[in-house]
Formats: sequence, structure tokens, C-alpha cells
Amino acid sequence: MAFLPACSEHSNQRAKLSHPKRQQTDSHMIRNRHIRPMPHHDGYSLVELAVVMLIVSLLIGGLMLPISAQQDVRARQETEKVLTDARESLLGYAIANGRLPCPASSTSNGIESFCTNTTGACGAPIVGFSSATTAHGRCSNPHDGFLPAVTLGFTPIDTDGYATDGWNAGTVSRVRYAVTDYAFTPTTALTTCQNNAASGTNTFNPFNCINGMQQIFSTSSTSDLTVCNAGANVTSAGTASASCSTGTLTSDAVAIIYSLGKNTATGGTDTDENQNYNPQSTVAADRAFVKTTSSDVFDDQLTWISRGILFGRLVSAGKLP
Repeated sequence: MAFLPACSEHSNQRAKLSHPKRQQTDSHMIRNRHIRPMPHHDGYSLVELAVVMLIVSLLIGGLMLPISAQQDVRARQETEKVLTDARESLLGYAIANGRLPCPASSTSNGIESFCTNTTGACGAPIVGFSSATTAHGRCSNPHDGFLPAVTLGFTPIDTDGYATDGWNAGTVSRVRYAVTDYAFTPTTALTTCQNNAASGTNTFNPFNCINGMQQIFSTSSTSDLTVCNAGANVTSAGTASASCSTGTLTSDAVAIIYSLGKNTATGGTDTDENQNYNPQSTVAADRAFVKTTSSDVFDDQLTWISRGILFGRLVSAGKLP
């Protein structure tokens, strides 16, 4: 009986060897225990797709507003830099040339534009300075012109030679420039600011003719540009006597540089923007401008050069008195 376990084990081994198909079947079943059937999907329902699309549209909409706001901030910052650079360029030009340049007209391709006549009707505009014909310094577009970028050598400019702001909206984004129209008539004959340097007493515009400011530096001369804090405070709008009844920010500016902002193509007719001459203005260009709190309606950006700043720079540079 002691040999029975060994015989029994030997018999089992022989049984396994004698049934190879059964052994294969058992191995196959063991392997298949770990294989699970793949779940079956019929696709998303229309309701599920609609929910997904709604979520995606909300996410995109939520991102678009911040991006648009960031673009507006960037454009305003770029415009502010352009105006600041333009202001410095004008001051540098005055130091180098003894005068401020005249504004460019809408057809002078970024070059300053002068009147033919010293008084009365402007006459045919003359593009570019000439000691023979424009020594008097009277500008053809003193209050409704553009920064004379070509005359200044200023950039950035468009293909027609006009400086542009940060909004990049085509021709409506051209930087505007106004200059004092103050005129002076000497009581004694001068060669300064006289055509062909001929001695005379012809009226001239001292801020825009060569060394004209030397003739008025010690006199009680004034500049004629003014800036109000609201369009409602402008009196005699559209006339040569336009001024601020109250809320005067300055009444002593010799030059104003401004951008019409983002809404330049569609805005400009409200009480405030209407006063800063633009394509939609309903009042004639005059010497009064408006700078007020920025809003959806008013988005003009404006800076200026006062007579004191201009004289101070010229004195520091040894050009005055």
C-alpha cells in the first residue's frame, strides 16, 4: 500500500499525456479569462453634441472679450507713444529751423502747406517752404490739417506720407495737427519773415516763419489755441473767436496733436468729439479743442505744446532771445 500514491501520481501524468486536446482546451480557457469584450458605442446623440457646442461657444465668447480689450489698450498705448514722439519731433524741428512747421493738407502727402497770401483769403495752397513765396509762414490748414510727417522726417507713416496712430484703420487713423494762426505786423521794416528777405512791414505768422519768434519773444504776444474740458463749454464754436466759457485746460497752446481714436470712422458728432475737427464734424474747424474723460463716445487722444514750453526749449538751445 505504500506504493499507491506514487502509482496514482504516475497514472495522472499518463492521463494528461494521453489527452493532448483536453490539455489545450484547458490552457485556452485560462487565457480567455482575462479577455473582456469591448464596449459598443453608437456615437453621440444630437443633444450631447448641442451641449458640447454650447460649452465651446461660451468658452470662445469668454476669451474674445479680454482679447478685444487687450487690443484696445495696446492701440491706445501705441497712439499715446506716437503723439508723444510727434510732440518731441515738433520741438526738435523748431530748435533746428527757428519755427514750427505748418500742418500738411489732405492732398500734400505729408508735406507742410502754406497760403499764397499773407492776409485775407489764403489763395492757392503752396506745398513746402520757400523763402521766395512762403517766408511769411501763413499756413493753409492751421486748424484742420495733419502732422507733416514728411517735412519732419517722422515715422511711422502710410504710403501717402501721413503719420498714423495705433488703431491702423486706414486714412482715418492719420494723426491730426493744429498750429497757432497768430499773426504779427511789424511797425518797422524787417527782412525777417519777408518773401525774398526784402525789407518790409508785411504781416507774418511768427511761430511758423524762420526766426519769427525772435520778433515777439519780449512782446505781449499770445497764441490762439485753447483746450476745454467739455464741448459744452466751447463758445462761438466754428468761428475765429472760439474759446472756453469755463473748464479751460490751456489757452496758451501753439500746437495741438491729436488722434481721432477707435471710433474715427463712425463717431465725431457728439458734443465733445465734434469740436476736435474730424470727417464727421458739423462745425467748422476753429481754434478750440476738447480733452475730456475717455469713454465709448469720446475716445480722442490729444496733447499740446504751450508757448512757455516752446520758448523754454528754444532758450535752452540758445535760439532765443
